[in-house]
Amino acid sequence: MYNIPIIYVNDNFKNWDLDFVELVEQCLRQEERDKPFVKLLKPNIGDYHILKPSYSGFYATPLQLLLDDLNIDTLIITGVAGDMCVQFTANDAFMRGFNLYVPKDCIASKTEAANDIALKQMKEILKADITVADQVVLHHYIQ
Repeated sequence: MYNIPIIYVNDNFKNWDLDFVELVEQCLRQEERDKPFVKLLKPNIGDYHILKPSYSGFYATPLQLLLDDLNIDTLIITGVAGDMCVQFTANDAFMRGFNLYVPKDCIASKTEAANDIALKQMKEILKADITVADQVVLHHYIQ
C-alpha cells in the first residue's frame, strides 16, 4: 500500500550474544500471555532491524547510517516505554533534524500519566505530530 521502510529498534536486554532474529525467537518462547503481542509485531521479510544497548535508538547504533542510506527525513516513531525509549529516540531524532510523528495511539508507558506527559513534551518541545496513526498516514502520504 505505502512504501514506508519499517525499522525495528529493540533493546538487546544486555544479551550481547543474540542477534535480532534470535531475540524475537526468545521472546516467542516467553510466557503464553506475551506470545500474541510478539506474534503481532514480528517483523516481515524486508524489514530492517537494529539492536540498541540503551534508551535511544540512535545511541551506539547504526540507525543514522541506515536512515541516511534510505534518504529518510521523516520518522514515525512507535513503541513501548513512551516516556523512555520512544522519547529518548525522538529527542535524538529532533536534534538531527528529522520531522517527527509519534502517533498517540501507538506508544505506551507504565502509566497513562507518564505517557501523557511524554506525548505533551514531544509535541511541544520536539514539534512532533501526535495525531492517531491512521490519520498520520493519510495526511502525510496522500497529497
